[in-house]
Amino acid sequence: MDDAELQSRVHEHRLFFDKLVDLIPAKFYISKDEEENTWHYGMSKAQRAAAKQATRENLKKAKRDRLDPDKFTSTLDLLQQRSEASSKTEAKAADASENGNAQVQGNRATTYEELRERLRKRMEELRAKRNADAAAATARKARNWKDEKKKQNARSQKRSIGVAAQHTTTQPAETHKKQKLAHVGGMAENVEKEIGDKNNTFEFGRVKMGLGSEVNGQSKKRRRESKEKLLVKATKLQQQMQDPENGEDVRLKHTWNAALSRSSGEKVYDDPGLLKQSVKREKLKRQKSSKKWGQRKETVNQLIDAKQQTRQEHIKERKQQKLERKMAKREKKLLRPGFEGRRETFINE
Repeated sequence: MDDAELQSRVHEHRLFFDKLVDLIPAKFYISKDEEENTWHYGMSKAQRAAAKQATRENLKKAKRDRLDPDKFTSTLDLLQQRSEASSKTEAKAADASENGNAQVQGNRATTYEELRERLRKRMEELRAKRNADAAAATARKARNWKDEKKKQNARSQKRSIGVAAQHTTTQPAETHKKQKLAHVGGMAENVEKEIGDKNNTFEFGRVKMGLGSEVNGQSKKRRRESKEKLLVKATKLQQQMQDPENGEDVRLKHTWNAALSRSSGEKVYDDPGLLKQSVKREKLKRQKSSKKWGQRKETVNQLIDAKQQTRQEHIKERKQQKLERKMAKREKKLLRPGFEGRRETFINE
């Protein structure tokens, strides 16, 4: 194959692919450079509105240009424009980089020195503004004072421990024994003194009378007698007190015993009249209570009888219903198919 023929075939293929590319819309074939739309950051309200209006106008203009036949640009034209623009920008960047490298190589040392000097000055200004030196000095003094205080406490603690240990080691064993004996002797003397004092003290909790009665501070609780028994005793006591021979002695003895009992907090039931009234009152109370109890029992019995009656009625009703169901079932079995139905006598009769 000759070179001329090869070039012609390549040219034909190129034209074919160019036509294929022209058939594809530019927005699907050429990738757009997505630029960050940062126009709304840091803008005022009027500036944002102006930017939006400009964007709308640009979109309208692009649409008109796209529909105008004179300004129509195919996909190949757009590709060619982009390639030319990119080549121009690359050439400018290469020129700028060459010039910049020369300048940087000449002024790099001075630039670093200036930056370092500016940084140092800025740091000094900030330190002076917040009083960093004074704060550091104060913190250093506080730290030194704290360390010195800890050292002093440690020295004083060691000194006190040493003194205590020396005191315990130098004290002889005999001194310990003497102190223990003195302590024990003092305790014995105190015990003997307390015992002697107790022997010489009086006991006021127990009082003995000449009549044979004894009242103790800790008296035993006796079971309370019934009012009937107390009435019998009071009546008998009244009869003894009315005796002409020994009545006065009995009255005096009873008076003393009653006074002592009342002084110890006990109640004395020696009045027959009051006891009779109390017995009568308790009797009436018992009668009333028994009457109420009888009424309550009668009410309970009536409720029980009513419930039993209801139960018996329910049982009887269920039995009747069961019997009726059985009879209906039996009659249903006796019915014959046909128009005459069930007959009690024979059919031919």
